[in-house]
Amino acid sequence: MVHPADTQSAATGAGDPVTPGVPLPTLTPETRPFFTEGLRGQLVITTCEDCGYLSHPPVPVCSRCLSYSVSPQPVSGSAQVEAFSINRYPWHPAFPPPYVVAIVSLREQQSVHLTTNIVGCDPEEVRVGMDVAVRFDVHQTAEGDRLALPVFTPVRDS
Repeated sequence: MVHPADTQSAATGAGDPVTPGVPLPTLTPETRPFFTEGLRGQLVITTCEDCGYLSHPPVPVCSRCLSYSVSPQPVSGSAQVEAFSINRYPWHPAFPPPYVVAIVSLREQQSVHLTTNIVGCDPEEVRVGMDVAVRFDVHQTAEGDRLALPVFTPVRDS
């Protein structure tokens, strides 16, 4: 679990909404916990209550044992970079280049992959196999809902 003090916007360093114009996901009953629990400092992943299998994106049925007993559960937020790309072209005004789009695998179950951004370092420092930890970019929808998009930052040796 991420400490609530770390649930700050990577862009502003505060819990306030960040860059206007960022495309935001549509919240559904299945995706709402994934995009809102970050406001409380938790990354949650749909977990089967019968066999413990983690599924992402959220699904209503366990893809391993077909149980309907699934619910969002907190995970550590520790992950490893599996693949990445450094975007150097200004595709969208809310994302000034350069920035890193990455696929990370969760420590709890390496088959769970999240497509995310790597923040808090120079894009040239990102490497496959790099250990990363979750933090959250907080945004507000046009409807006034607050949500927290998980992004990842390198784990620095102390």
